[in-house]
Amino acid sequence: MKKVKALLLFLLIIGGCSNPVISPPDIPIDQLLSAPTQIQINGKAVKLNAELWEDLMPTVPSSSAKLKITCKVFSEDGSALPSTIELNSVYLVYYNVIWKAFLTKDVKQSKKNLIVSYAENGPAWKAGSFVDVIVKVIFNGKDYLIHAPNQVIMAVY
Repeated sequence: MKKVKALLLFLLIIGGCSNPVISPPDIPIDQLLSAPTQIQINGKAVKLNAELWEDLMPTVPSSSAKLKITCKVFSEDGSALPSTIELNSVYLVYYNVIWKAFLTKDVKQSKKNLIVSYAENGPAWKAGSFVDVIVKVIFNGKDYLIHAPNQVIMAVY
């Protein structure tokens, strides 16, 4: 009985000491859907390209969360983007359902005008479905939302 009480006390203390943020903050659906398809950063037009795919490859153990998202932010004129741009989070809107996740901090900037980040473990939405993709971009302490409407979910077998 003493061990159980000690374990409960330990869990209570540990649970009270940390408040990890596990998902991005809620943003109203109308604000997400009204986000522009192009933003201005340092006087440059910046756009979003999104790729989504349902991973239909068999896995052990089986998983229903197989949607993967790649987000690419790029300057429209091909000029270099500031390296301090952060792709913070992604919001997917499927009808009136919102799924959100932080984008990986493992950012790839293979070209000076392109920043790529991704998220995994998305919902089990079927290949062929269309979703709106909205990314929260942070630059110089300011938040921007950028929207790629009607993106099709592809499939990987």
